[in-house]
Amino acid sequence: MMYGIVSIQSVHTDESNGAKMSATVFKGKNPRRKEKMSLSDREKFIVHLITVQVIGAVEKAPDAAYKVLETLKDARARKLPEKEVEEIILAINEEMNGAGTFLNHRRKEMEDKKFQKETEKWR
Repeated sequence: MMYGIVSIQSVHTDESNGAKMSATVFKGKNPRRKEKMSLSDREKFIVHLITVQVIGAVEKAPDAAYKVLETLKDARARKLPEKEVEEIILAINEEMNGAGTFLNHRRKEMEDKKFQKETEKWR
């Protein structure tokens, strides 16, 4: 089975500290459209949340990202209750913070090992 991949071609922000942000996406054929199963509103929202968080971080425009998220939610996941939206955002942010802590710890371990190897050369 082949899966269509939607890729972001470009992201644009204006010069007002990220007040406006837009993204252009590649729209390829989605082979899943012919099948009965599709993403639930919850799953769609999670995809959009992660996407705008990454773009917001890369473009240093998190406030603009959440404005875009609100627009996407209204257009693509309109049946999702606001309470569930808040729960998803909290859960995803908690998971990302945990992953960030783990990855930072791992990076520090690697840096410490490199430092130890370098200092051993000095002896």
